[in-house]
Amino acid sequence: MKKILYWIHSRHKNFWTKENIFSLFVGVILFLIALYLQKVADGYVVRTGGTVVGDVLLDNIPALDIDGVIIFNTLMFSLVAIIMFILKPKFILFAIKSLALFIMIRAFFISLTHLGISPHQIVFEPSTLGF
Repeated sequence: MKKILYWIHSRHKNFWTKENIFSLFVGVILFLIALYLQKVADGYVVRTGGTVVGDVLLDNIPALDIDGVIIFNTLMFSLVAIIMFILKPKFILFAIKSLALFIMIRAFFISLTHLGISPHQIVFEPSTLGF
């Protein structure tokens, strides 16, 4: 175990140069900008509204409770990502920048697609969550 921890420490120690720390800082800034753009796009969509559009496939199949599958897969993905970040620190820089880019592109296309909120949408408010 001590040998593995030393190996991980040496990989991270050699990786975190000034250039990589700056790249991480740029990635975090891009990620924060992406989150702000997402918030602005969501606010715009809620204000403008739009037409409610059904889905051919989802309207014709029964609803299933897949919460357990979604939670399990999210936890497994997070565990794999953490292990990858520990073993290969260069993935941290790639992951944060690619996630920021994905959120920015999503925010842009959300603002272009004027679809209304489904009348059957479940609204999560603090009172319904028990807080």
